[in-house]
Formats: sequence, structure tokens, C-alpha cells
Amino acid sequence: MKQILGLFAVLFIASSFTTKTAFKKEASVKTISVLTSAVCGECKERIEKELNYTKGIVFAELEMDSKELTVKFKSKVISEKEVIAVINNLGYDAG
Repeated sequence: MKQILGLFAVLFIASSFTTKTAFKKEASVKTISVLTSAVCGECKERIEKELNYTKGIVFAELEMDSKELTVKFKSKVISEKEVIAVINNLGYDAG
């Protein structure tokens, strides 16, 4: 009986630790939308490729119809200003 109670206690502690860790990871991910000066499919590929391979950026997608770039990034690793700087360094207006 003591073994079963001990097992439940370990499982309870492990599950609460995992939940807190997962919550902290998600809380540090921010999403921004930025208007760009991209005009073609090659621009889209270039911007998305550079951003998706930049440390701290989780996801980047450019909607060509609206020229709106959606970027999800880890705010503890990279700032919003740094994300915009990456876009500007590629030769595109951002914001």
C-alpha cells in the first residue's frame, strides 16, 4: 500500500512540474505582425528563410496579399527590435 501511495505522489509531483515548465516556455513566446515592402514570391522566400533560421524565432510567415509578416519569437532570446533589424538588413522596410 505504501508503494502505491509513493508512486502516486511521484506521478503527481512529476506532472505538476511538467505543467509549470510547459507554461513558462509558452509564456515567453510572443507574436508580432509587421507590414513589409516585399513584392514577390522570391522576397517571401528570402524573408521567411532568414527569419526561420534566426536563433530565437519560432515561426515566420509572410502573407503576400497583405504584405503582412507574422513572426513568433522567444522574447528571452531575441527582441522585437532585433526581429525588425533582421528584416531591414535584408533590404526590406518593416513596420
